[in-house]
Amino acid sequence: MDVWALSAIAVGFLFYASALLAMGLVVVGAFLGPFPAQVQAATTRQIAVCAVLALVLTALGFALRAAALTGDASGLTDPEMLMLLWQTPVGTELVLRVAGLALILIGLITGRGLDLIGAAILIAAFTQSGHVASADWSGLRVALGLHLAGIAFWIGVLPPLLRLAREDIYFEEAARVGHLFGQIAAVVVPLLLLAGLVMAWGLLGSLSALTSTYGLVLIGKLVLVSVLLGLGAANKLRFVPAMHRGERQAARHLARSVRLEMFVAAAVLLVTAILTGGPSLPEPV
Repeated sequence: MDVWALSAIAVGFLFYASALLAMGLVVVGAFLGPFPAQVQAATTRQIAVCAVLALVLTALGFALRAAALTGDASGLTDPEMLMLLWQTPVGTELVLRVAGLALILIGLITGRGLDLIGAAILIAAFTQSGHVASADWSGLRVALGLHLAGIAFWIGVLPPLLRLAREDIYFEEAARVGHLFGQIAAVVVPLLLLAGLVMAWGLLGSLSALTSTYGLVLIGKLVLVSVLLGLGAANKLRFVPAMHRGERQAARHLARSVRLEMFVAAAVLLVTAILTGGPSLPEPV
């Protein structure tokens, strides 16, 4: 794997983290908010920072694709190569990313409607390139969109929930948000898993393909997702109910669990970036 491929994976990971967090915070704010004033202000700042970072990474990722085609740094600014990419689905992805992120930023100022539309456009951008986009079955794009929406929602609840759980004055609010998230997650998580399985089967085509490099990396992702689901189950079944009973010690346990969830979620996104920019899909048997 050359330096351009490694750079693309690094930029892809950072883009997934910033874009999905921006989307997730927007969606969580709409469905679980409003939060207390200080938490809401911090959430708004996080959305803005993540959206701006994702815009920068979008431009950098586009240039890196051109450099990968030329094999050297000249491709980063080569007008002909950049124009060639612009005319492919990569160019469509670029337009949708910029439009979605811009609407999220505008929505922070003018109202939630635009930022939710921006989040939806951003999800559509993810379906324009990569292994799923090149697959024969268009249903995989729908599965990817549902999968990303579920991941964004899960990731988006973690920062505000952590802040609420670790500060005693927000104890009741943390219990409320944790409870509502658990109720919505009961629907979102099965859809997330189903969409993930549909994509895995659509891309691999057989169980034997799990022994390929792509399949082994995918298994690693599934293990991490299982850990994430286990932590989420502990929150829903143990810590949040204990908080509703008034056990303040449970808030500290919830905060530790959320921190660990954030770490595991970052690992999931890193593996996703590797799957997208690293090993090729196995050849069909």
